[in-house]
Amino acid sequence: MIKTTILLLSSIVLFSCGATTKITQGPETKDSVKVQTPADTFQFHKAYAWVNDFDSILTDMEEGKLDAVCKNYEKATTNQLVVATIGSFKPYSNIADYSTDMFNEWKIGTKEKNNGVLIVLCKDCHEVRITTGYGAEKILTTEICDLIVDPLMLSYFEKDKYYEGLKAGIDEIIKKWKE
Repeated sequence: MIKTTILLLSSIVLFSCGATTKITQGPETKDSVKVQTPADTFQFHKAYAWVNDFDSILTDMEEGKLDAVCKNYEKATTNQLVVATIGSFKPYSNIADYSTDMFNEWKIGTKEKNNGVLIVLCKDCHEVRITTGYGAEKILTTEICDLIVDPLMLSYFEKDKYYEGLKAGIDEIIKKWKE
């Protein structure tokens, strides 16, 4: 009786886990388990420029100015610097995961150099994140990006000066990337 109960409970646990994982064929192993993430079901907005003001916090002129800076920087260096303003990072539980998945979905940076940077600003969530590709990460380390966000960008955002904060962040990223 006890063996039957344990076997039954084990079967229930195995089948109930199937709702959150799926088995896929992988190149390195015969069978690998892939845990579902919000990126598996969530659809990001499509990027329409270097600066994507989905939350409508910038004027058209401000968005155009920032977009021109990022576009010209890419033409001069091939480094891709992209900005997105969002109203929420749901269904994600944090902006870091949202930003990483958006970065990957949008394929920011060249395939050869992986030289992309994404700034995600969620005004209503009071959060901002800089995500880098592996090529950019060699220069724009986590420590450098954290210092660009706080105190530089946050000092403007706290005063509701979102254009100025994004401009300061973009300028500092470009400056550091050249060093």
